Amino acid sequence: MYELGYRFMLWKGFSFRIGLIVLSAEGSSTELNPTPGISYSHFF
Repeated sequence: MYELGYRFMLWKGFSFRIGLIVLSAEGSSTELNPTPGISYSHFF
């Protein structure tokens, strides 16, 4: 399993992440899955 992604700030603590994960195992085909995400961080 390998993962590659990039995260960038959108606005005042909101961030967006786009990524891709590669899944492989013996006896099955390799799969590519997107791994997006949206998050919020509040600094005290």
